[in-house]
Amino acid sequence: MSAMIDAAEHDPAIARLQDDFTRERRSAARRTLQRAAARGEIGADFDYDIEAALLGGALFYRRLVARQPVSARFVDRVVDAACVRLGAP
Repeated sequence: MSAMIDAAEHDPAIARLQDDFTRERRSAARRTLQRAAARGEIGADFDYDIEAALLGGALFYRRLVARQPVSARFVDRVVDAACVRLGAP
C-alpha cells in the first residue's frame, strides 16, 4: 500500500487505481455505518467520512507507519473506541 501511495504521487494511472481502491473501501465502511445508524445502534448525527477515516486510519497507521501487527485484539480495541465515540451501547 505504501508503494502504491508513493507511485500514485507520480503516475496518474496509478493514482486512478488508488482512488478506485480507496473509494470502494470508504463506500463499504459508509454502508456499514449507515446500517448501524438505521438500526439505532449508533447515533445518526455524525460525519460518515470522518468516522470511516478514523476507523481505517488507526489500522493503516498501526500496520504501515508503526509497522506493528494488526491483531484481532487491536481491531477490537479500535472498534470499542469507535463505539464509545459514536454512542453505541
